[in-house]
Amino acid sequence: MKQWLQKKALRPSYTGKIIRLLEQGKAVNLIGTQDQGAGRLLEDIRDAHLNQEGYEHVMVVLIDMLEYRRNYTGFKRELGRQLGYDFKLQGQYKLTNFINDATQLVAHSNNPSTVYLLLDHFDAILDNPNIDHAYNMDFFNNLNAMRHANVRLVCVTEAPHDTSLVFGEGKPQGVSTLTLEKDYLRKLSQTEVQHEWERLCSRKHSYLEPEDCKPYRADIQKHLSAYTFLKFVFDRLLYPEEGKEQAWSPTKQLSHWKSLYAKNKHIGGMKRLHKGMNTLQKIKIVTGLKGFSVSQFIGNVFRHFTRSGDK
Repeated sequence: MKQWLQKKALRPSYTGKIIRLLEQGKAVNLIGTQDQGAGRLLEDIRDAHLNQEGYEHVMVVLIDMLEYRRNYTGFKRELGRQLGYDFKLQGQYKLTNFINDATQLVAHSNNPSTVYLLLDHFDAILDNPNIDHAYNMDFFNNLNAMRHANVRLVCVTEAPHDTSLVFGEGKPQGVSTLTLEKDYLRKLSQTEVQHEWERLCSRKHSYLEPEDCKPYRADIQKHLSAYTFLKFVFDRLLYPEEGKEQAWSPTKQLSHWKSLYAKNKHIGGMKRLHKGMNTLQKIKIVTGLKGFSVSQFIGNVFRHFTRSGDK
């Protein structure tokens, strides 16, 4: 596996560290953003175990909780699909029982299995009253109990999970009680930036070469969104604006691209706006404020930034 990580993983050493924690039976709260490559790290953990000799006993399940934040039944179905579990949901089927049943099915092949359950965007079900009501404190207790079914958990959040509230029936039930070892996603190194650039050169069958990264590497590595900014710079070089950017110096290109990248982060900005709306809704519920319109407040904020952008 070490050879695979060195060749394919965005952060080979760090990914190996997280895998070793899972092998030791620990559950992890990976703290970092998607722009830094938190989701990519989960993908690398999953892919590192595919067809790897000596790891046949490990099943890796990767689920994006942002997609299922309002659909607990869909979450369980996706969990079953990835585990190869053919089932029909019946009523309030307990998640702990479901996990136990699924892992027992895997064991029928005389190949006892450990499940690595990787939950991306886990904070989509934290500090959020507008989610499926099944994501309540019982759900979190069930996640904790999964370790007894040989399930190892990794949850990706932008802030430590235990600083966030768990909601049930739209009401706060306390902070997250998950027993997780916190690990902060570290910055990419220039070497890791270079190696990912080389992987992009190979995957996209482009005319760009590994050495083309050199003038941009340090600025990419220092960027707060290094992972996504790396891909942005690569694509700008691969598909330049005709007769314009190609003639610029790397310094001028980077200045322009940083500004353009910031403007193009509309989707990420809307996600943060949505998260902010959930936070305001949480404040309203917890404090009992009356006469406070979350949607009106958000609308005023949005109009303010829209006007600011026109200046």
